Amino acid sequence: MLKNWFKIYIKNISSSKLFFLWNIIGLAIGMASVILAVTYYKSEYSYNRWIPEVDEMYELNLEMGKQANSIFIPAGVGPYLVENKLADEYCYYALEYLDFYGESKTTQGIVNKILNTQETFFQFFAFDFKYGDKEKLFVDDYSIAISSSLATRFFGDKNPVGDTLSLAHQRYVISGVYELDKRATIMPDVVLANIEYDTEDSSELWQENVGGLVFKKNKGTLQLDVLRQLEEVYYTKKKRNKFFEDKGDEVISRLVPLAEARFESKQTSLLEGNTKKDTIGLITGCSFLIFLLTVVNYISLNQANVLSRAKEFTLRRIIGASRVQLVLQLLFETVLNVLIALSIALVLVELSLPIYNSFLHQRLVFSWGAMSTVILLVVGCIICVGGLLPALFASVISRQNTKGGQVQLSTKISKWRMAFVGVQLVIAFFFLIAGWLVYNQVDYMQNKELGFKGENVYQVKLYTQQIRRKLYRTPKIVEQIEQIRGIERVGLSTISFKGNSINTNHTAYYKQQKITDFIMDGVDESYISMMGFNMLTSKDDIDADLPTIYVNKKFVDQLGKNVEDIVGEVIAYDGSTFIIKGVLDDFNRDGFEESVKPMLLFHWRDVEFLPYGIESLSVQIDPKIKEETLERLQAFWIVNVDYEYPFEVIGAKQQFAQTYQKTLSQRNMFMLWNGAVVLIALFGLYAVMSFAVEQRLKEIVIRKVLGASNKELFVNLIRPFIVTTILAYLVVIYPTYWLMNKWLEKFIDHTGITVFPFVLSFVVLTGLVFTVLVNKMYKAVQINIINYIKYE
Repeated sequence: MLKNWFKIYIKNISSSKLFFLWNIIGLAIGMASVILAVTYYKSEYSYNRWIPEVDEMYELNLEMGKQANSIFIPAGVGPYLVENKLADEYCYYALEYLDFYGESKTTQGIVNKILNTQETFFQFFAFDFKYGDKEKLFVDDYSIAISSSLATRFFGDKNPVGDTLSLAHQRYVISGVYELDKRATIMPDVVLANIEYDTEDSSELWQENVGGLVFKKNKGTLQLDVLRQLEEVYYTKKKRNKFFEDKGDEVISRLVPLAEARFESKQTSLLEGNTKKDTIGLITGCSFLIFLLTVVNYISLNQANVLSRAKEFTLRRIIGASRVQLVLQLLFETVLNVLIALSIALVLVELSLPIYNSFLHQRLVFSWGAMSTVILLVVGCIICVGGLLPALFASVISRQNTKGGQVQLSTKISKWRMAFVGVQLVIAFFFLIAGWLVYNQVDYMQNKELGFKGENVYQVKLYTQQIRRKLYRTPKIVEQIEQIRGIERVGLSTISFKGNSINTNHTAYYKQQKITDFIMDGVDESYISMMGFNMLTSKDDIDADLPTIYVNKKFVDQLGKNVEDIVGEVIAYDGSTFIIKGVLDDFNRDGFEESVKPMLLFHWRDVEFLPYGIESLSVQIDPKIKEETLERLQAFWIVNVDYEYPFEVIGAKQQFAQTYQKTLSQRNMFMLWNGAVVLIALFGLYAVMSFAVEQRLKEIVIRKVLGASNKELFVNLIRPFIVTTILAYLVVIYPTYWLMNKWLEKFIDHTGITVFPFVLSFVVLTGLVFTVLVNKMYKAVQINIINYIKYE
């Protein structure tokens, strides 16, 4: 029996190769999209969830001001939580990885992702240890733990515990090697425990800004109690002013479950990045829509195939085949189709995974063990829905013996066929409209005025404090760089366009007004000039005895003042007085998903700690000789500044563009999806139409004999498809508007949703559908009546 079924299967393939090929390719694309989407979904939701007792662990976010700007956590918070039995343990960590030159006995090179934290780090991020005792890692300030990949790179396959690894020429003893085989919101290659761990709370600790904080909540403590006490004690110990009563900007405590930190944290996201749940939902949802489209397409093609084989099924019933045998035969054919499609889908997954990773900025890996259940569910779904429905349909067809029954069945078939066509068109309309809106948002971001020009400004990365000292302790090197041919300006600044600015948690005063919600950065006049900031107002004849600062418009608005009135006014900070020299227009430095923050721009020499935050040297270059100038600068750099670290240069605008790379990748993904979805929908429509015409050829011939014109026949055939297209468009309008409006709302600055993409999508898709319909219908109404009667 199976042998005969297989022979029939091969015969049907040979008689309709194109439809078989499209069926298989469509299924393979749908299955591959689901496998990739589930791989991505499981990867994102795996962050931190493997950690023991993770449900009791939280990350503390302190947010300040109306825009909930995240701030550094004071050093007193952790000891306070433990001392008051609100937490069992805590761990501070730096909010930025370090990159140092590393050296072992045999290997040299740059070591990335170095984290400065506390000795309790591995109690929270409990990576498995390959070598070393997890309980005795940090015996002194020069003990470190490293990842197994870094150990292999610098020490080969041997156990490196006890060996030394120099970082920035400081020797450290390796006390442990851990595996980074599980995803976490903090995944360093080197762990330094140089942040002091305090067991007792003190007022002095609340004046020290450390970074991020995770803690393990006491099981008997409610979250609300933790939040209430933290907000009260923060004001008491950190923000109270001894001269006058002013709380400053409101500070709100927010506990982020460590299991949800990937999606909600404003702290650990600075290290490994974050992903919005809306983005995950959009990508996985679209992938499942593609899968639904291919399954509907498969059902439509199978349904049409069953109609073309109606005589075969009727004949088999006459010679004794049962309904169950017919159903099992078609299910057998579906199983073969699904297995072939699955083989192709797995190949597509392997081939497309690097592209998918580049779109999503991920490192996804396909795993049979993790995906076997999903694959079985997908295969079962296709067999049950895509195979069983057409099989039952075939068994019904074979029982129709009367003309009346055939007419009734034809009407039911027509309704189901139009329903499937409608589903395909709804999905196609959604992707066209959504794709256009994503494209439009990316285009808006790429062309929006950012508040600075930054033309031909390039930033040379400064890796270590030793390099920074060479530049800010004496102006000699900066002056020599200015003499290099092709360099027009040189400046130093702590401003970064990487999207990682955070409130410094310092306090300034304007008259009797306390100001705590601001970003504090250091610049010099050369940097201000080369970046081309839009200066709203400035004053050059400032008293030279006092240092000057610049503020942005958001800072002025926070004070409730006019831009023109603030210049020349005095700001007090850390016991010193500064005169406001100018007001810059708000400029975007953190990307379009973050609001512009109030800023105070000091000269970096005027505040003791600002020079340590200078990340790069900025140079403005003559664009006509850019390449030669960069080569000369690199040669000078290696000889006079640093020869160990790579000479890393990036344009200021290029660095800012990295803040919306994920959105840019989403646009590219939608463009790819649009092509695939429209192609699948149109081919499915063409296939359904072809079999619909074949089914109605007898009707067409009778109508022509009775005198119907080609125009009447054409309108009669095309009407249901056009009506279905319009209905599909009307159905998709509101859901698409609602979903894409939610997606756009994650951007602080975004375009609006206009009528244009809806109209354009309707015109484009309806035009394509109409073209396909006209091509097929025209051939149908041109049928030669004599030839049809002769052969029929």
